[in-house]
Amino acid sequence: MRMKKTNTAVMALFLCLNACLNDTPGENGPDNRPALVRSTETAHRKTEFLRHENVSFDLELNWRGRAPLRAGILQRTDGTRIRIRKENGSDILFDGSDGWSASAMGQDPDARFDLFAWHYFFCLPWKLSDPGVRWQPLPDRVFENLPCTSGRLTFTPGTGDAPDDWFLVFSDKKEGLLRGAIYVVTFGGKKIAAAEKEPRSILYGDFRPVEGISIAHTWTFYSWHTDSLDNKREIGTAVIRNVRFSDEQPESFEVPAGAQKI
Repeated sequence: MRMKKTNTAVMALFLCLNACLNDTPGENGPDNRPALVRSTETAHRKTEFLRHENVSFDLELNWRGRAPLRAGILQRTDGTRIRIRKENGSDILFDGSDGWSASAMGQDPDARFDLFAWHYFFCLPWKLSDPGVRWQPLPDRVFENLPCTSGRLTFTPGTGDAPDDWFLVFSDKKEGLLRGAIYVVTFGGKKIAAAEKEPRSILYGDFRPVEGISIAHTWTFYSWHTDSLDNKREIGTAVIRNVRFSDEQPESFEVPAGAQKI
């Protein structure tokens, strides 16, 4: 399913923010969440989400320039454990400290990126107040024809694999649902200045309740070059199926046999 293109005004917001990327957002304590975070976590029922031990889903991802990815993903709802079993036999695990990969097909060059990227995009509505996250409230904007509350999410140094990444997040003012984000990717050693020349966006759609928790079942990704905002292009689509919550089993997050650190 193709989604509508990002409003040009949102792209203009990206350019305006380039002038203040080095601003340091204020630190927020647990009782001082920004309005966007509060409304989004309420709409997506974060408390109820975290009461479950695990969440799992099937992912079908079609990304420009790479083979389709079909995988089953299992993760703790707090993100401290992640397991991806790909249809091609690759078995990838995050054990809370290290990443592991085992594959009958040989080395999986995308293992570490896949391990964290798709987990993060699935869990973004429940990660807005994670440790290491900083917020800068921004003016309300229209995103994909919806009036939205917006904010800039950055990370404290040393957070995750790519602490220089940042997200402009858009939450529906009417329902509080997380509708999408503009973001940059520095994973793999890409310089922030280069990443900011070609930002990406994710659009969430097909929201369905799973045990009363709203979860987006389609994602559409776009990219454009900041020198030519009208040249936005679709670079990937994802379909989420069979979302389910479960209790943890002893074997859920065992390191795969023959796995190597990644």
